[in-house]
Amino acid sequence: MPQNDALIARDPGLPGLALLLDRSALEAGLGAPIAALGSLRYKPGTSCTRAVRLADGRHLWLKALTRDRHGQVLARGQDLAPQALRDRHVVAQSPAADRDIPGLKRLWPEQSRPAELARLLGDHPLSRAVLHPLSHRPTRRLVARLDAGGTRAFLKAYTRKAHAQALSGILLAATLGHGRVLAACAERGLIVSDWIDGRSLCPANDAALDPHAFRQAGAALATAHRAGLRTPFQATRFDAVRRLRALAKDIGRLLPEQRARANDLAERLVAALASVPEQYGLIHGDFSADQILVGAEDAITIIDWDRAAMGDQGSDLGSALARLEVQRLWHGLPEAAAKTATEALLAGYGDVRPLPASWSAQETAHLFLLLGEAFRHQLPDWPARTCALLDRVEAGLRTAPAPQVDPELPQLATLLDPQGAAQALAAHQSPTVVAPPKLRRHKPGRRALIDVTARDAAGDATDYLIKTRAKRADHATPAYHAALRAAGFTETGAGAFAVPEAWPGPPRLRAWSMRKVPGRTLTACLHPKAPVAPFRQAGRALAALHACHVEGVPRWTPEAEWDVLARALDHAANAHPGDAEALAGLRRAARIALDRVPKRPDVLLHRDFYPDQLLVEESRLWMIDLDLLAMGDRHVDVGNFLAHLDEQGLRDHGAVQVFDDHARAFLAGYQEAGTLDMASVRVLRDVSLARHLHICDRIASRKPCYPKLLAELSRWFDPGGAMGRAPHPACAMSVPRPGAAARTRAG
Repeated sequence: MPQNDALIARDPGLPGLALLLDRSALEAGLGAPIAALGSLRYKPGTSCTRAVRLADGRHLWLKALTRDRHGQVLARGQDLAPQALRDRHVVAQSPAADRDIPGLKRLWPEQSRPAELARLLGDHPLSRAVLHPLSHRPTRRLVARLDAGGTRAFLKAYTRKAHAQALSGILLAATLGHGRVLAACAERGLIVSDWIDGRSLCPANDAALDPHAFRQAGAALATAHRAGLRTPFQATRFDAVRRLRALAKDIGRLLPEQRARANDLAERLVAALASVPEQYGLIHGDFSADQILVGAEDAITIIDWDRAAMGDQGSDLGSALARLEVQRLWHGLPEAAAKTATEALLAGYGDVRPLPASWSAQETAHLFLLLGEAFRHQLPDWPARTCALLDRVEAGLRTAPAPQVDPELPQLATLLDPQGAAQALAAHQSPTVVAPPKLRRHKPGRRALIDVTARDAAGDATDYLIKTRAKRADHATPAYHAALRAAGFTETGAGAFAVPEAWPGPPRLRAWSMRKVPGRTLTACLHPKAPVAPFRQAGRALAALHACHVEGVPRWTPEAEWDVLARALDHAANAHPGDAEALAGLRRAARIALDRVPKRPDVLLHRDFYPDQLLVEESRLWMIDLDLLAMGDRHVDVGNFLAHLDEQGLRDHGAVQVFDDHARAFLAGYQEAGTLDMASVRVLRDVSLARHLHICDRIASRKPCYPKLLAELSRWFDPGGAMGRAPHPACAMSVPRPGAAARTRAG
């Protein structure tokens, strides 16, 4: 198809890509007519995958590969492709070959299916059912219908990772009256659930739509949202940010001429979401009209709770409304019908509880997340459809209401105006702000961060960040930046560490600015299997900071460290009275442990040093957020960094030891230039980790981590009042020195 010619030309490493994008050519290569084509999953330069159902009923999944990968698959002997496909490095496999979904191996071929269903369902009549595949998303999920003498059920096969969340969601749906689980197997990733009869509200099935049904659906969603049910799975704002940025990258690969625009819109959406509060609670995770069935007596059932999680409930409404808008833009749904359905859904929700503040911003964000659908489904003229949706996202951002005025930050409205932003930058130059400033982060009543692009007199464009806060103007932090840059922390300095240029702003705006620097946060590099070299470099950077001297910084004393911990434990005790005894034990043990930390000469502390405060740009680390600089014990910074690794491991992977290799690398990097007392590191690491008990309560998405963190801390501290835990592995083991063998992953 002509619409794909440019894409195919840019990816010569996948000679089979053209086949998977052309139905007629694919039918010719397969030597059989195709009844249905699945959506595409495309990884430029690596692979393109698509499921097909042939007219004779066979199900296959096709994958276009590079020459080397194709040879590896052929060597395994699982390829069913005719020679015409093999010549183009395309493999064809049955669902049984989908190794990511373990349950499919025994459901194909058909002769092994009865035994597998009997093992799964026991004496249930469905154990003798006929299986009718409905959809297969290779490496993700297969959905099928089971039929046995008039009895029906859904059978879904998942990856092992997705199975746990899907089962949790379906069980929650059963609690809400939206179906029930008949059987499940975690080892195989299989779930069998009730077949639910009803009329789908998908606009493709009923162009006229039914306002009454949509109003009932809105009420049903609101009822689920206010039920107070919980799941351990999380859908955080950080997840949304990652999805938006990843989608922008995908659009840039599909339509390179739209790359800059997609990236810009993604960042504006990040700011838009940051400017509205989230209504935290149980969410469906993929809510749309497709997931709503109208049954007997107009009863509403919400199906497909596979992605149920704790998150911003405004995202469910935003997801549904975005899908309706795409039906209007791409599939001819009349504008009046889309408007009526939208109003009815919102009204029904409002009948039960107030609308989440974020629903409108979430609608625009979900429109953006649908940008790849026209390509994935190979809709006619998909590039034009994608651009039309980009236009719609841009219009949604233009018409979005301005962020609510923050009475504690009255200067915010001024700084979000181009002229006001230019005033904040005036100490550096006399710039012209070339686009509306974007609110990147906003903590109501406390502070805000604003993105600005400005041109200088020579016409050169530069990106800046403006920081403003409710307290008095911050003149100290720009001075700290200047002092550290004078000490060599520059992009042209001898070291591999730098801090951005920064300038004070007018006192009346309580703002200062800094040059925006490239890179991704060190947190983005934090994965159990990721290289640890950046963390070793972070240790070197911290040691270099500790060796500097900056005039006028305050002193951070052991008593100040204790006061912060004591307040955090007080907050935790008030929020969790049932844990009062355990928290009191932690308090006693921490007090004793801190008193035993030897007094040492002060060094320059960052005071909030953790992976989010470091940006990785190739071989350079940028250090940011220097407003808490102080003189104090070097082990405060080291312990704080390690505690953040512990908490991240516990929150994301269920164990504090997950990032031990990264911790060892960090300590090794520090000790290349500085000395550490490991006993003091352990104490201050534990003290910092204990502060996270209160952070778990302050941040809604971290609440599920509180009991796990308390259990870990209770094991480490002796409630009787002594430091009773064994040394943390990353602190207790010998730290590798430069040139020595180390049990860490290579960077």
